[in-house]
Amino acid sequence: MYGSVDSGGVMKLWLRMMIIKKFGTQRNFAKACGRSDCWISTIIVERREPTEEEKRLITEKLELDREDKLFL
Repeated sequence: MYGSVDSGGVMKLWLRMMIIKKFGTQRNFAKACGRSDCWISTIIVERREPTEEEKRLITEKLELDREDKLFL
C-alpha cells in the first residue's frame, strides 16, 4: 500500500495521498513548509530520504500523531 511504481521509480504513495488530501497539490504543501517545489517531490519519488527534521516538519504540517507509516 505504501509504494507504487511511477515512471520507473518507487513512490511513497501514502505520503502523497495525505498531502493531496490536505493541501490539494505537492506545490501547496511545499510552500506551507517553506520549501521549494521539488523538495517534497524528491522525497515522494524516493530520490532521497528525508532527514529527521524534515520528517518532523512533514508530520507536523499534515497534523499527524505518528510519522512511521509515511516514511516506510
